[in-house]
Amino acid sequence: MQSSQVLKQGKSSNISALAMSNVEHGTEMLSKLEVGLDELQKIIVEDKNWDAFASKQKELLNHVGK
Repeated sequence: MQSSQVLKQGKSSNISALAMSNVEHGTEMLSKLEVGLDELQKIIVEDKNWDAFASKQKELLNHVGK
């Protein structure tokens, strides 16, 4: 999944752009997003469960919107 690869490759530059007071929270958020994207890929490729896909997609979008 391209978005997961982009997130992993740009993680350090994204974190370095954060204010020091936000680094810990930002790192945690990016890690959760990375895991969620990996789970989403598994749902799409292996499980082909579109109900689970919709649920995981909504969860990730809510996470990003925080």
